[in-house]
Amino acid sequence: MKNLKIHILCGNAAYNRGDRGNLASQIALLRAAFPHASLSYDSYRPEVDRHWYDATVVKRGWLLSWPQFRALRKADVVVWGGGALIADNSCRTLIPMWIFILLVTKIGLRKPIMAWAHGTVIQTRLGSWLAKFAYSLTDAITVRDVNSYETIKKLKVRRPLFLTGDPAILIEAEPAERGKEILAAEKIERRPGSPLIAISPTFWPLYHRETDILPYLWGAKWLYKNRNRQQIKAFKSVWAQFAKSLVEKYGATVVFLPRYPSGPWPDRRHLADVVDATASAQVHLFRGDSVKPEAFLSLYRNCDLLVTTALHDAIFATAMRLPCLQLYYEKKGKDFFEACRTPERMESWEMLFRPDAVPRLIGLVDSALAGPALPSAAVQLARHTLRKRAASNVRVLKKWVLAKRGLGDSAGLPL
Repeated sequence: MKNLKIHILCGNAAYNRGDRGNLASQIALLRAAFPHASLSYDSYRPEVDRHWYDATVVKRGWLLSWPQFRALRKADVVVWGGGALIADNSCRTLIPMWIFILLVTKIGLRKPIMAWAHGTVIQTRLGSWLAKFAYSLTDAITVRDVNSYETIKKLKVRRPLFLTGDPAILIEAEPAERGKEILAAEKIERRPGSPLIAISPTFWPLYHRETDILPYLWGAKWLYKNRNRQQIKAFKSVWAQFAKSLVEKYGATVVFLPRYPSGPWPDRRHLADVVDATASAQVHLFRGDSVKPEAFLSLYRNCDLLVTTALHDAIFATAMRLPCLQLYYEKKGKDFFEACRTPERMESWEMLFRPDAVPRLIGLVDSALAGPALPSAAVQLARHTLRKRAASNVRVLKKWVLAKRGLGDSAGLPL
């Protein structure tokens, strides 16, 4: 497969730190499987991303740019994903946008397409119909969680469907020393003998509404600028109180990690307000956004605990054996922690809007910090299983897409 050309139609890796790590792991997995292949992917900011990934970047368009079209035309196979690309809980036009791109790729250019490690969230009949049509344009489908698998099964799409795993759990972060250098550059220094606790809240559920016409990415500056002010204010207040409690009880150094550090989501501005509200020199905002995903995640190697509301941060922490508490806002988060055999480390994010939120959070932190230094045998086995499932995305690509199209030999790669 020396001359194989693979193009990745990916999620929002330009701005979302979770999608960035996901894309880095996806490219690394494809590169290991096809060392001589030409890999390309699309980005809203290619001038930055071209320095971060071991693949060729092309400029992403509002729907489909000319560079994207040329990359798709040259490709032997198109990998669509990963992430929750088929979802009707963010806006009404997300799935139709993907359908347009898939129609151009499949019908217009006659390219084989693999839906790669998808998350799928369908809440309406229209969403079900659109999702079925979108998936019918693929050659094979892999999903990252049980809920997505069951959702697609109910759609009765006549395509090979496999429960695999999110490649993000295969991330290879840079060494801890690199993380120390990055923290030092941000003037973040942990107190001797006290824990370093990272907090990564996502404002995603507070920004989006399923009835929106345009994606939040396109309407953030004007249409949705002042959305959910009061709920966001309450959300920020809880995090400020929680961070102050961590400092008071543990003498902890606390660092907030924005999910969208460079916009268009205003995460960094919101978290700056949170840090200011604590009035503590031990609570910091990580402001930088100039290092590739593997370097950024080296910060995790210096932490004692991560508290997050985002699935991918929990996956990265699990990959690096960092204790993690997740306050999930969708079933995908619950599914992941159940698969990891650590249900005691998760709660619904709705707890954050209750009067006893901070004491309950501190109770979870007490339990996590008092736990064993290493995961139990059952947890390590679950992690190993998730990593094997994530790696199997490549086996599906070889056997069910490339081999069936006469593009390569899948011998020795049983599913």
